Formats: sequence, structure tokens, C-alpha cells
Amino acid sequence: FCSSFRKQRHGPVKEVHREAKVRCVDFSRDGKHLILGGDDCTAVLVKIRYKDSGSFESLQVLHDLEREDRVYAAKFSPDGKVVAVGGFDGMIAMATVKANGTLDLMAEIPRMGLVLDVDW
Repeated sequence: FCSSFRKQRHGPVKEVHREAKVRCVDFSRDGKHLILGGDDCTAVLVKIRYKDSGSFESLQVLHDLEREDRVYAAKFSPDGKVVAVGGFDGMIAMATVKANGTLDLMAEIPRMGLVLDVDW
């Protein structure tokens, strides 16, 4: 019911195919990227492409940051240059967003238990 309602109201939806459930999504403040995390044990950096007119065109997966367990939290820093990722592995991973669209792991901070949220 819900999917047919949404398509009728908003038109076709572009997809980023994942093998498992997506648990978190965050948009960069400049609107050019998003980060997804989920049950496939990855944080995924996605580029949002726009037409010259400014309307949405497509999504392109740039990089997968693999984790030891499910990812439940992923967030861009206010300047969009770093992402924080947390989940069932009990670590907060910090990665820089490189100009070429890759994520470069810069630090892992161990926590006691699950990491279900990150924020700046």
C-alpha cells in the first residue's frame, strides 16, 4: 500500500541497491553527498548528481567503508569533511571524505557496548 501511494504522489524513486536493511542516512550540508549505514556492515558514501537546471538526476555509490558488524549510525561533520560511523562492533570510526570520493579511515574509538547514535 505505502509504496504504491508514494510512487503515485512523487513519481519514480532512484535507488541505491543494498544487500541488507539500511539503518541510517545523513545528508552533507552542501547537499552533494549522503552516507548510508546498515545491516550489510558498511557505511556507504553516495554522490548526489543534479542536472544543470538544479533538479535531481541520479545517485552514484563512491565508496564502501567496511565494518566488523552492523552500522546503526553515520553522520557528516558540519563542514562535510569527516564522517563518524558507529554500530554493533562497539567502535566509533572517523573517516575523512577525500576529494576523489573515497573514505579514509583516520581513527577508531572503542566503546563499551553498541553505538546506536553519533553526532557532532
